[in-house]
Amino acid sequence: MIFNPLAFFQKKNNEVKVKELQSGYGFSSDYPIEADRKIKEIFKSYRDNETIHASVSLIGNAFAKQEIILMTKKNGEWEETKDHELLKLIQNPNPWFNFYQMMRIYAIQATLVGEVFWHFDKPAKKIYPIQQDGKMKPIADPYGYIKNYQHDLADKGTQTFEIEEIIHFQTKLDPEDFYKNTPATKSIGLLYDMDKEARIWNGSFFKNHGMPSFLLFAKGRIQDFKSFCKSFSNKFRGVKNAHKTLMSDVELGKIDMSISQKDMEFYTLLQHVDKQIMKAFNIPKSLLGDVDGVNLANAETNKTIFNEVVIKPLLSDFVSVLNLQLVPQFGDNIKFDFIDPNPESEEEKNKRSEFFLRNGIKTTNEVRADYGLDPVDGGDVLLFPSSVTTMDNIENPFGGFGNPKDPEKDPKDPKDPEDKPKKGKPKKSYKQIEEQWNKRFDKNESLFARSVFGYLEDQKNRVIKEITGKKTNQKGILEDILGLKLNDKKLLTALVAKIAGKILVDEAENALVDIGIETGFRFDRASKEIEKQAKETGFNVTDTTYKAMTATMKDGIDLGEGVDKLTKRIQKVFDVNKKRATLIARTETVRAGNTGIQLAFEIGGVKKKQWLTSVDGNERDSHGEANGQSVGIKEPFLVGGKAMQRPGDPAGGVAEIANCRCRIIPLIQ
Repeated sequence: MIFNPLAFFQKKNNEVKVKELQSGYGFSSDYPIEADRKIKEIFKSYRDNETIHASVSLIGNAFAKQEIILMTKKNGEWEETKDHELLKLIQNPNPWFNFYQMMRIYAIQATLVGEVFWHFDKPAKKIYPIQQDGKMKPIADPYGYIKNYQHDLADKGTQTFEIEEIIHFQTKLDPEDFYKNTPATKSIGLLYDMDKEARIWNGSFFKNHGMPSFLLFAKGRIQDFKSFCKSFSNKFRGVKNAHKTLMSDVELGKIDMSISQKDMEFYTLLQHVDKQIMKAFNIPKSLLGDVDGVNLANAETNKTIFNEVVIKPLLSDFVSVLNLQLVPQFGDNIKFDFIDPNPESEEEKNKRSEFFLRNGIKTTNEVRADYGLDPVDGGDVLLFPSSVTTMDNIENPFGGFGNPKDPEKDPKDPKDPEDKPKKGKPKKSYKQIEEQWNKRFDKNESLFARSVFGYLEDQKNRVIKEITGKKTNQKGILEDILGLKLNDKKLLTALVAKIAGKILVDEAENALVDIGIETGFRFDRASKEIEKQAKETGFNVTDTTYKAMTATMKDGIDLGEGVDKLTKRIQKVFDVNKKRATLIARTETVRAGNTGIQLAFEIGGVKKKQWLTSVDGNERDSHGEANGQSVGIKEPFLVGGKAMQRPGDPAGGVAEIANCRCRIIPLIQ
């Protein structure tokens, strides 16, 4: 399917048909390419105006230096290829223009006019640029199908091309009418006219307006006026007589003949027009040689911004059209791509690698591979973000807590000796169980809260750093912040898995002891519960945070606020970090602890369980009513109208689990 940028279309019966934009507005065989300014006028502005010429030439030269690569798909993976007929065609398009010149022509035409036509001579395997004169248009048959392109050459006739022969680039679509283009030259048309007229005015002023700098007049009568003028001219006129002291025996007066304020306004206008033209083309002044107020740091920043907002979009448009219109004629599993015009600096690469390594995103050997280094022993494990400890066993990432899974044993095999209860200490009283639970709970909650608080503070700093990094370019700041969301979910999920997993295993082992059974609690029995809790908490908490940040950031951006005010908005979102960390810690501690206790009771053969409410005057009414409620070990409690297997069970909803301190105890008959 060949893309026609002048109309939407769809493929049907191997033909391309125009799809009407709106009812009653179709595509006709004589549909013109409208333009507010004629193509010749646009190119004339490029030749006549030095700022337009310098800006567009800068874009053309910068674009032509970019590297286009060809990728082939092998075994499901894309990899660069150096040997392919399509690559050779692009690198040597025709006998008259090399690749650099074709790229430069493309960039200049795309910037000035907004569209470019290339002719693909398939039999000869050559590509030629078509002169951009506004007379190239698609032609439709009576049924509305595009059958070819025609180029009106005036007295030389009309040249017809099949749609497969034309590569049609359109880079500056008009958002109100997709049939038209809106290049920068249209938006600055009035500026160009003003500049042209101002230059004509100034040229005429110096050419025709022979006004002297001042006028001398005698206050008395001069006897021989001609002799006086000749003598005065010889002594004081010309460069060699500049700054001589005037002495005369005739009393003289002087009237200054200065340039008017109106004439000065035209000079100011020229300066204003130049700035607006550079702004329209997104050209930082330092790239055109104006270094007033420019240092090395902001010069590099200007170059980066130019590549990001000008060159990179041009590259994306260029490559996507080639992939859509040219590449399919050379087979499947190939595509063009480009090298990012803003290569990562060594310092940025080092910081990124350190971040990936310390936050469990990449292993040591993966980072070493990025630098072309050989792998090392033990370098294939991830590092945990907070304590930088290894997580080499995904089934049991908690080191000595619990016994690692033995893959050769079926965890449900009744013959497994670890499943057999062993007699140990006598059963504890309910009072002892509650007292010891409260002590462990306070300790676990405190540890959990400190860890979550540290994470939230780090998250705040990462977001603020992202904002302050946009001081030179506010565009896209919200999208960049949202780009941190997935990684934040991963970090918090890993943190919850670490701490909640330890709590679950500890409480399971204590519960076994409470009912008089000594047996090692196998971690693999709880791995699914821990994974579920970690993901739900990591994702839900992160979503809540980013929802709040997105709302306040949108408000700030809509109000046109700068970096300082946007930063304060983010700080306000995180002002409740301590309170929020405590709430999260308490809720997740109860959930993990009671999950472990329930699993222990099932292993120990407990038949019934009982809800034990922490009665301290702050308990919910529904939990006060649930206190002492007993059910079968695998049956749910009814709490606040919700069926819950245990305190902290998400089935109860936020209203029944947030800030809860309850637990379950065994009901021994």
